[in-house]
Amino acid sequence: MEWFGILDPMEVATLMFFALVTLVLLFLALSALVSVLGGAQFVRTPVELCFPLILELADLSPGDRFVELGSGTGNLLRYIQEQTGCHVHGVELSPLLAVRSWWKNRRNPYVTTELNHILRIDLGNADVVYCYLLPKFMAKLEHKLVREAKAGLRVISYAFPLPHQAPARVIPATSRRAALYLYIFEGRSA
Repeated sequence: MEWFGILDPMEVATLMFFALVTLVLLFLALSALVSVLGGAQFVRTPVELCFPLILELADLSPGDRFVELGSGTGNLLRYIQEQTGCHVHGVELSPLLAVRSWWKNRRNPYVTTELNHILRIDLGNADVVYCYLLPKFMAKLEHKLVREAKAGLRVISYAFPLPHQAPARVIPATSRRAALYLYIFEGRSA
């Protein structure tokens, strides 16, 4: 209905509502599509069963930089930062999960989240890298780590090992969680 040559305010409000709903649905669809096409499905690391073990394996010191590849909603980032005071950085492929992680941790300047593919980021400054990735990505990550890792880099993997590296330590699987693997890299190859 027109109102003095312009749209009725109720019609404008209705159109704006449907435009907003459409944008939100498009964002969710895009986020899901990016995750599926990128080969990454969101599977949460069991908090109470794994976080203390990850913290133990990380062996973080003040000033260390912790990077989580496939950081999801940022729960591990928050936990590690609160327990150690270290700088933590998450890398997430899904826009929806990256935004959620950023929102949850926005008030903590020591927690950052980046929307990016794990193979496109520089890991040269990381002291500890944690990942819960599918086996096909573990092989690609291994090649990247051999090229970029600084001496002493600790890599912690949940469930899936790096295919060609011998772990420095393995925490065996139990009936309630998968194994955790710790790798220590000697440094960049020449």
